[in-house]
Amino acid sequence: MLTLIMSSKIYNAKIRLSDKYYFL
Repeated sequence: MLTLIMSSKIYNAKIRLSDKYYFL
């Protein structure tokens, strides 16, 4: 359960990062 939350946080962070680079 804890690993799932951590992985989801990392996944969201990656998406935000890719969005930033996409709009650059």
